[in-house]
Amino acid sequence: MILEDNFRQAFYNKIKKGDKSVVLIVSVDADAVCSTMILTHLLKCDDVPYSIRTVEGWGSVDKIFVELQEQKCNYILINCGATRSLSRLQLPPDSIVYVLDSHRPFHIENVYANEQVHLLINNSEMTELQLPDVDSVIQEDSDDEDENDDEDAPYEQQVENVRRRAIRREEMQVWERQRQRILWKYYESTWFSSPSCVTLLELAAEMNKVSAELMWYTSVGLNSAFIDKLISIERYTQICVDRMRPFVNRFMPRNIINQGKVDDLLHITFGRELPLAIYSHWDLYNSMTVNEYFSIKTKNWTQRGDANTRQLLTQLGITLHETKQKFESLPTEQRNLVVDVLEKEMDSSFATFFATLGYCGKLSACDVARAVTLKLEMPRHESMLNRFQAGKMILQSSITGERQERLHLSHTLTSTCQRVLQVSWKSVSAAINQSEIISNGPYYLFSCARAIDEDMLDSRHFLYNTTSFMLSAFASMKKGRTAKPLIAMFPLDGESAGWLVVTGVMPIATIYEDNLIKTCIGRAFERVKKTNPTIRIQSYFVHSTPEGLNGAQYLAVNREGTIIYGLRIRVELSIIEAPGDVPEVITTATEKTVCKYHVASGSWKTFQLDDDFDPLLLTRVLEFYTISDNLVVILCYDSEHCQFIQVLMYLEHEKEWAQSVVYRRKTVSRLAGPPIVNLSFLDKGKILLCGVRGAENGINERMSMNIAANPLNSFNQQDEDFSNLVILDRGMKCFILFFQMEEFNKFLITRPPDIDGKSLISLFLLNLDQDQISVLLSEVDPNDPNSEAIFATNCIGIINRKDKEFSVEQLDDSVISSTGKPLKVTSIANMKTKGGSVWMTFSVTDIEKLKTIYWRCKHLYVRVMLRLMIMGFHGSIYLWRFDNGFTFYCLTRILTFLHGPTMIPIYAPQKKFYMCYLDIQRRRFFRYDHTARVQKNKRDPNETDFAISFDVDSSGGTVVLDHPIDECKESKMKLSYFPNPTKPQSLVKLATFSAYR
Repeated sequence: MILEDNFRQAFYNKIKKGDKSVVLIVSVDADAVCSTMILTHLLKCDDVPYSIRTVEGWGSVDKIFVELQEQKCNYILINCGATRSLSRLQLPPDSIVYVLDSHRPFHIENVYANEQVHLLINNSEMTELQLPDVDSVIQEDSDDEDENDDEDAPYEQQVENVRRRAIRREEMQVWERQRQRILWKYYESTWFSSPSCVTLLELAAEMNKVSAELMWYTSVGLNSAFIDKLISIERYTQICVDRMRPFVNRFMPRNIINQGKVDDLLHITFGRELPLAIYSHWDLYNSMTVNEYFSIKTKNWTQRGDANTRQLLTQLGITLHETKQKFESLPTEQRNLVVDVLEKEMDSSFATFFATLGYCGKLSACDVARAVTLKLEMPRHESMLNRFQAGKMILQSSITGERQERLHLSHTLTSTCQRVLQVSWKSVSAAINQSEIISNGPYYLFSCARAIDEDMLDSRHFLYNTTSFMLSAFASMKKGRTAKPLIAMFPLDGESAGWLVVTGVMPIATIYEDNLIKTCIGRAFERVKKTNPTIRIQSYFVHSTPEGLNGAQYLAVNREGTIIYGLRIRVELSIIEAPGDVPEVITTATEKTVCKYHVASGSWKTFQLDDDFDPLLLTRVLEFYTISDNLVVILCYDSEHCQFIQVLMYLEHEKEWAQSVVYRRKTVSRLAGPPIVNLSFLDKGKILLCGVRGAENGINERMSMNIAANPLNSFNQQDEDFSNLVILDRGMKCFILFFQMEEFNKFLITRPPDIDGKSLISLFLLNLDQDQISVLLSEVDPNDPNSEAIFATNCIGIINRKDKEFSVEQLDDSVISSTGKPLKVTSIANMKTKGGSVWMTFSVTDIEKLKTIYWRCKHLYVRVMLRLMIMGFHGSIYLWRFDNGFTFYCLTRILTFLHGPTMIPIYAPQKKFYMCYLDIQRRRFFRYDHTARVQKNKRDPNETDFAISFDVDSSGGTVVLDHPIDECKESKMKLSYFPNPTKPQSLVKLATFSAYR
């Protein structure tokens, strides 16, 4: 039931005069903390015993009621419980639950159907709530009539009973449909009303127990709702004028302030303030940089952003020196002048409360609210009670003269708050610069490609402000972007890798329709969950990775991304020497298994390869992929016989055996290097084999061949050699040669070289469709045949199949060029392509470390050591005939002690690992931050091997498997998923693979 006004008689006097203890169930947010401070002050004054329990979810509330089932208590729920049905919980008998919650709308059962639940609400909010009539949503139980027809009743009476029951059922169905429509309209949007602390401050004033401290707590709670964008500026101003004005007049003694006297009393003033976050504890330049208004006006995320900011300061008449130094260090007159100028520029009507205590500086309630909010939300790994106490301490320290407590507040403002603001601006800047916001039907979708600190993603303050800032910045770039909401996804890292935090903000146009800031984002997710009962809102990978995938060298993901296959091979070579015979090399497969892992259920099974599989063939595996459920293919290349071998295997679950079904061998021309397999056409039943083959004239030619992915279909699908590319002209009955692949290479050669004198050549055929062919390019020096090829990350080759034209288009490689040095072709560690989605991993030399003094001295040491090694080997070989190799033995032992078993000195630092996604349509690279484990190279310590394997699913996302390394026994296998950064995702998939908070 609802309690309107008169809270002193209907609420407080009942818990005061009752013989029951009071249990405060408090949500962990700033408004709830401020409300708790006010209510506990009132309870202490009247000697009412109470206890405080903090909650963060609906499960915590239920758990508290179960624990206190046998106790007689009055429960007060602050900022929790109003939007869910409390009657469905195990409420203790003979107890009353009072709910003071700013969340709207109320659950209808709490309003009408439960006498134990009392909702406290201001009378002025009843029109905004728009409660439906009780008769339209709740039907009183009617007396059940006897359903059994009396056998002795007349026939006419039986017919009348049947007719009456049919009419009653039809009326119930009509009423139920009408009820669903009414409830859907009532629950359609959610919003926040006035903060709970304002209601309790008015209650304290009615009891004549209000003080300046209680008013300050209310001021902080009210400002926390505004900075979190829970209430609009209009609602904030209305509350200040209508409900806070009496307290302002009471606790702002103008006579003392005007006389300039100083005392030890707490004085609270109300005045105009710049809507710049913590500028008085920072400098104006940084505060303006991260501010939404100035950032959008100067477009400071662009290359000219800094110049635009300086130009704006010049127009305003503010020097750069004034904005760069700490604001508090400016003279008072200069501070007032700068504030007046910025107020006129921002056309701001914002005003807030200030607290002054003795000689301590003036504090803004807006800054304190920001500090309390972040202290309550970060870091999340601390317990709720510890964060609650920390936020309470920050709130109390703002009005106490203790130096240590003031330093704690100042540290929170200058460290945590500044870091959150800067990370928020950087996220918005990256989203706009890299075009990460895309239109997906009725809403815009942002998928963050970078991992953000998990403690920030647990902060409602950070998420709400960042998404709102992002939508405003995105709308400012082009007209017509104010009518769609924004759904934002932020990936987690560490132990929560694979989870996504999903949030949303309503269209900008809806803000001007009413001042309640209503949103339907949460209802949209709940609607998706209800309409898809099979969906589980959880992580993509929630189970522990099975041991069968431990050390799997090759991964294969099915089309839906629900099953992962892992191929694990271990081969040993042994030499058998018999007297009088030639030594024989024996190849033995110590392990040859295929693991099938179900992502949703976490179940897995390992299958042994049959004994007919040649162990030597397992050492020549190129690729591993799946065709359908329980059908996998191993693709090998025999360089000795120039053959590609496809082995189709069927996984028998009963015998746990991987049975070879068919072998297919494809002989090609001798290749000059290892071939590359392109799985872009796997959905069409084809795979592409690429390589370089030597010609008679000594010029290498590109080899591109399309073969059937399933060896059983090789008779129906003929192999196609794209080295001389032909396509079918439907107007004629024969194939017409439109162009050759070599003609594209000739086109590249005829292009003028770049500034460095390098020419482009084709490197890898990426994608092939009816309209065009995409080709990766590399740069070579035509004057130096021995020069190493450079991967051309800034351009891509396009072959237009309709117009028969060639072109080279630019690529946005800003995320790769930041490595500081051109990438060699050999730096491409691995490449996977499927359905036009291209994922690459790079092993890049750390240029910054090479420039350090340590490595410069190391290079000098290596040069000297190599000369000494050469001289030593020459000398030891010369002395061999005199000392029978003793000198050579001593030299090798010394070099082994200095440089390890390989005796090769380390002359380069450990390489960096990069993982990138290439969007062919948008012509740009996306970079993912993933820390790969380093596996020591036993052959060359200067080479860096990464213990990682990955595969691409049909949506363009990649599944990454990090293998445990031998050097670290505590390292465990980790399975991660990175979504396609450019593919729009439906709400269903967001709810399926995301953690909705």
